[in-house]
Amino acid sequence: MGVLWFLFVILAAGKALELKNQQYHQMPQLFQLDDYEKCLANGRGAFCLGSFNLVAPPNNRLFNVIQKISEERYNFNHTRIHRGYCVSSRCSDVEEVSLRRKFVKCVKNITQTHHGFDAKLSSLDYCKTSKTPPSRPIDGLDVAFIYFSGLILLMNVIGTIYDFARNPDHKPNRYLITWSLVESWKRLANSYESGNPRLTSLNPINGIKAFFMITIILAHAMFALHSSYIQNPQFMENASRLPLSTLFQNGYVIIQTFIMLSSFLLAYNLLINSEKDPKKGLTLRSLPRVIFNRIARSVTIDKPLIWRIARAV
Repeated sequence: MGVLWFLFVILAAGKALELKNQQYHQMPQLFQLDDYEKCLANGRGAFCLGSFNLVAPPNNRLFNVIQKISEERYNFNHTRIHRGYCVSSRCSDVEEVSLRRKFVKCVKNITQTHHGFDAKLSSLDYCKTSKTPPSRPIDGLDVAFIYFSGLILLMNVIGTIYDFARNPDHKPNRYLITWSLVESWKRLANSYESGNPRLTSLNPINGIKAFFMITIILAHAMFALHSSYIQNPQFMENASRLPLSTLFQNGYVIIQTFIMLSSFLLAYNLLINSEKDPKKGLTLRSLPRVIFNRIARSVTIDKPLIWRIARAV
């Protein structure tokens, strides 16, 4: 009897999933994106990108389904569709001079024809032709970013060459050896088993920090998928329900833990270093040096993010 109930539950779940998939694919596509490069390769090509809110008559069954699906925690908002159309080809039957009006009317016509919904423009990102100049020409900030990145790369090359060419019996130049990729890798991978036992005992904590850093990088990589035009949004929605996704959805907890561990290690190392010079001790004079070291270590990693934020302002 128990086996029969189990089979019944499995069949019911399968039917429910099949019904949900059927309803899902009846909805307007969340994202539609034409080939941008191919569109503008034509001398008369025009491309528009924008978002639209769906508008339906009262008590529309399909629209009620769309609203219900959109209200689920891990789903996209399917009442707002996103379109990137090659207006010159896809919307060639629309008689409008203005690219904006032609794009809006084209999306409305397609949505009305296939789904019976109206589409109201929510935001227009741009309309471009092959003759449209870049919306953001290269400015001083871009040039500074390129020079700064080139300087870091140049220092890495110089430091690595110096590391290979130097006499291993002589004490290396600490300013040049710092930029050596080989030396940096040795410091990263070395467990320092023969070093200070008070430092080596913290290796597990450093391992936890490394694990947290990997999850942070993965979480930020996932943001790109959720903020771009994707072919299969249902896959992303289902993936967000998996237990492993908990790490990404609660990333702020990991960040707080990471900050706490980093603060502990910083205080621990400061106390150990203060023992080397008891007369000097640990005073507020050490604070500027600690802050500068932290900025110097993080700016090379966060530089692309800082540049991106500055460009967005």
